[in-house]
Amino acid sequence: MRRRTIIAGVTTAALLTGGAATAVAFADDSARTRATSSSSSSSSTVTVDKAIAAALNSTPGTVTSAELDDDGWDVDVYGKDAKWHDVDVDRHSGKVTSSRIDTDEDDDDRRGAPVTAAQAAAAARTAVPGTVTEVELDDDGWDVDVRAKNGTRYDVDVSAHTGKVTHQHRHQQEQEQEGDDD
Repeated sequence: MRRRTIIAGVTTAALLTGGAATAVAFADDSARTRATSSSSSSSSTVTVDKAIAAALNSTPGTVTSAELDDDGWDVDVYGKDAKWHDVDVDRHSGKVTSSRIDTDEDDDDRRGAPVTAAQAAAAARTAVPGTVTEVELDDDGWDVDVRAKNGTRYDVDVSAHTGKVTHQHRHQQEQEQEGDDD
């Protein structure tokens, strides 16, 4: 108890004197990790819809995957030229930073679906209001990751034929972390 009081006092003094960096040094590691991981995906000003539009403007075709990572959006496009393309979109400006033919792409069965990636993302956002961080077409349909407004991550499955949400659940890591806290 006394240690917490001292830490709280030092933190308050540091904040009052403008030493926010000193206060962060006393922060709990897990809280710092949560803040870093949530800010990396939420600090994007470009939505999945804008990233997909930029990728398709650069490389016409069918988007089969869009994922937000630390560097920006990584969008896979099966181009109208019948080749797979890996298109990178800046997370802040929405501009294509690189586009290259991906010769390693071996999932030719994912060339397209009646429901687009943007439509799947919209359906997932309707089911779970928040920010889409990944959308991917697999054999079972669209798999969409959404970070809800409260920070919880969800996996949302959307039919590639109807555009309807077929299943939603909290992301596996969220469930594992909750189990660790018990």
